[in-house]
Amino acid sequence: MDIDKSIPIGSEEYNEEPVYFCAHCLSLAIKDVGIGYCCLDCGSTSIAHASIEKYDELHKAKYGKKKFYK
Repeated sequence: MDIDKSIPIGSEEYNEEPVYFCAHCLSLAIKDVGIGYCCLDCGSTSIAHASIEKYDELHKAKYGKKKFYK
């Protein structure tokens, strides 16, 4: 999960960076535990990635509201 930190926030390129999240609960609290990644909220090791727009669609489908875009 390498994120390019040289891209300025708010630029179109910034929105192209993938969002890594828990495939089970959609949490963004992901941690590298040495042998892989896990969700700090539910403990799942199933980690997915998508564009920020797609993540927002998934979040709305599961929880009834978007996390980022209103």
